[in-house]
Amino acid sequence: MAMITPKVKTPLARRLSLSLLTLYGIGTILGAGIYVLAGKVAAESGIYTHFSFILAAIIVSFSAHAYAKLSRQFPVSAGEAAYVQNILHSKLLASLVGWAIVFTGVVSSATITKGFVYYIAPYTSLPTSVVIILFVIFLTSLAIAGVAQAVGFAAIFTIVEVIGIGIIIWFAAPEIPNLIQKNPEILSIPPIESFASITFGAFLAFYAFIGFEDIVNMAEETKNPKKNLPRAIYISLIVTALLYAVTALSFMALLPMDVFIDSDAPFAEVARNQHHLSLGLISFISIAAISNGALIQIIMGSRVLYGMASQ
Repeated sequence: MAMITPKVKTPLARRLSLSLLTLYGIGTILGAGIYVLAGKVAAESGIYTHFSFILAAIIVSFSAHAYAKLSRQFPVSAGEAAYVQNILHSKLLASLVGWAIVFTGVVSSATITKGFVYYIAPYTSLPTSVVIILFVIFLTSLAIAGVAQAVGFAAIFTIVEVIGIGIIIWFAAPEIPNLIQKNPEILSIPPIESFASITFGAFLAFYAFIGFEDIVNMAEETKNPKKNLPRAIYISLIVTALLYAVTALSFMALLPMDVFIDSDAPFAEVARNQHHLSLGLISFISIAAISNGALIQIIMGSRVLYGMASQ
C-alpha cells in the first residue's frame, strides 16, 4: 500500500534586515500623505499644519505600539488575521479581517495605478489600458522574483522619495527663518482656540501614517523578527513624523498659503515657483512614490494570503 506523505510547509526565506524592513515601512507611510495630502491638512490647520502631523503621529503611535507588541508575540505573515485568530479564537473573524485587508490592498493598488497613468502620460503615447497592464505586470514580476528583489526595489523607490523631500527642504531652508519671523507663533505652543483646527487637520493627517501595519506581514521573511519588526515600526513612524512636520514647514516657506491650501500637488507647485527645480524631476520622484505604493500593496496582499493559508 502506498503511503501518503504529509505536506510540509515550505518556509519563506528570511532575507530582510532591519534596514531593508525600515525602508519598506518608511516607503509605505510616505507617498500620498506628503505628495498630495499636505495641502488638505493645511486647509484645516493653517500655519499649524506641522502640529497636525505631529498630533496625528502621536495618535497613531498607540496603534503602532500595539502592532509592535503583537508582531513580537505572533511573528507570522498573516498579520492582523493571525492576531484575531490567536486572541479571539474565531476563524470567521480572522478570515473576514484577512480578506478585508487583501481587498483594501487590491483597491489601493488599483487606485495608485490609475494615478500612475496621469504622471506617465506626457512621456508615452500608449493607450491608458496598455500602460496600466504593463505597469501591473512589471510590479507583479518584481513581487514574484523574490522578497529580496521586491523589497530591494521598494527600498530604492523609498530613497528616491526621501531625496525628493530633501530637495524641497534644501530649497526651503533659507526661507524658513523669514517664515518664522513673519509668524513667530509657528514654533510656540498653539493657543487654545487653535486646537480644534489642529485636531481636524490631524484627522486628515492620520491617513498619512497608515501603512506601518504592512510591516508585520513581512514577519516570516525578516531576520530575527521578534526584535526587528517592532524596531522597524517604531523607527519608521518616528522618521516619517519628522519628515512630515519639516516638509509642511517647507511648503509654507516656499508657497503662498492660499496656493498651498488649494494645491493637490504641492511638490509640483514648488517646482513651478522654483526656476532651479525641474518639473520633470518632480514628476520622476512622484512616479517613484506611486510605484512604491502599488508595489508594497501587491507584496502585502500576497503575504496576507500566504499567511492565511498557512494558518
